[in-house]
Amino acid sequence: MLEKEILQKVEIYQQCLGTATSLLQNYRNLFLTIEVILLTLAVALLTIGKIEYIGILFVIGIIYCLASIVVFKWGRKRVDYWRDRIFEEVKGTELEKVFRVYQPAYIWKIPSLTSPRFWFDLFSPAMVLLLWISIIAIAYS
Repeated sequence: MLEKEILQKVEIYQQCLGTATSLLQNYRNLFLTIEVILLTLAVALLTIGKIEYIGILFVIGIIYCLASIVVFKWGRKRVDYWRDRIFEEVKGTELEKVFRVYQPAYIWKIPSLTSPRFWFDLFSPAMVLLLWISIIAIAYS
């Protein structure tokens, strides 16, 4: 009976994990799409010499980039919550080996450098910020 109860909980937790993961991925896709559009517009304006409008795009791009970092953190917390619930539920059972993939890979609460999450959620916004700084430096130099 206990095993059936655990399986039912794990099934519900996996559905919640899938939903949270999907939302986080959608936030990431939206971030990339909007930033690419803004960066492309900025480069196009730079190319045709309309630098007076680049400042507006710069401010919008920076605000959106910083807001995205906050949204990514919120999304990661939701994904981590459900992942941890699954891992805790199967801990000490025969399912533990099967669900080992959910075991957190952190060093002092920092994602592992081998984690795709690290590269996207921390590195990607940082690179976009550098691109914005580069564009604004070129435009006003």
